[in-house]
Amino acid sequence: MLDQATGAAEVTPIRPLKRAIEPPPMLAKEQISDTDVNLMVDRSLSLAGRYMEIASSPEKPIPETCKPAMHLRVFTTLIEARRQGRDATDADLIGSLGRLDPVFQEERLAIGDSDLPTIGIEVEIDNEHLPFANNYGDPTALIDGLRKMGIAVSQEGFNRMRTPTELSFPPSFSAAVQNEMLEQLINAGIIPTETNFLPLHVNLGFQYKVAPQDQVIVEDAHRISDVITYAYVPSERVRRRAYKNAVVIKNTNMESIHTEKEMAPKSLVEFRTPRMTGPEIYSLTREIQLLGKLLFPMDKEMLKLHDEFSSDVDRMLKFNNLPLNAPTDDRFAAAYAIRDALEEKNQNNSEIESVTIIDQSKGVIEKFIGKIIAIKPREELTSYAAD
Repeated sequence: MLDQATGAAEVTPIRPLKRAIEPPPMLAKEQISDTDVNLMVDRSLSLAGRYMEIASSPEKPIPETCKPAMHLRVFTTLIEARRQGRDATDADLIGSLGRLDPVFQEERLAIGDSDLPTIGIEVEIDNEHLPFANNYGDPTALIDGLRKMGIAVSQEGFNRMRTPTELSFPPSFSAAVQNEMLEQLINAGIIPTETNFLPLHVNLGFQYKVAPQDQVIVEDAHRISDVITYAYVPSERVRRRAYKNAVVIKNTNMESIHTEKEMAPKSLVEFRTPRMTGPEIYSLTREIQLLGKLLFPMDKEMLKLHDEFSSDVDRMLKFNNLPLNAPTDDRFAAAYAIRDALEEKNQNNSEIESVTIIDQSKGVIEKFIGKIIAIKPREELTSYAAD
């Protein structure tokens, strides 16, 4: 429910995953050559493949969708050793992969959760913030290596000054795999953190075709987009671009993303307003994926939760005099102006006297993430096992 005085949701707080996002030490060009990059990529592919053969078992298989994260974990470990002026041993690399066990388990649980959409993220990097030249010299070898490790790279940014370079992560069944790939690309110095304006798009894949005229799905997706945008996206990100396409919904003919389980998404819902803002980005991806369950409710409990979520979001927007999907509306800017003024008060140790739409949106997210998890708690999920 929303508090009638403030419009804020009554919530039971959850503890989101928090990680540091800090820029790693830069590598001088002479420290890593194209030949070094090629050797590191080859070693990453080889060792990750060997680890899957050794560590995967019928009871606890390592899902194929985890392979790119494994490649990047080994690659980053090699880069980190180079920063320290030493060579990484196979024991170092195997130890780094062993620390991915929680990610493997999250992926297995997600495969066993038929209601959970698949997830894939994209990060756009403006030319002025590309770190390749500082870290790796000629980017060609690195880009080819990233593609071998499973990361799609759009090179338009190298040819057109105003077109960003885009890194597209292969889809997975859990946000944990996406977060692992994101963290390793940051640690390797490939995704920069010194800029606070990197667009991050989140794609959810569903097993259902979407009719273009299905206004219910469109409005539901915009409700999720709105609470995520108000909760996490700083005003300059939205003001820089007219987000009439805050959500893009399309049908797809994608192949299955898991060789042992036929689950090819038939439609994609892309959320386009998020950006790289700091440690909370790891929570944001998880929350969007879980809220995605509300787009196609398949049982009475989830349908009831869908209706409650819609009602709460609509009530919150009405309380703030905001229409649905209106980040370019003057009232949206006004909501941010209130938020900015209150944050300035807070920095001056003054008491904040009211609850902003940002706080309200975070409350709605926490409330419904908790309820979604309660409907199908982890202990009731069956960890995927190979036949």
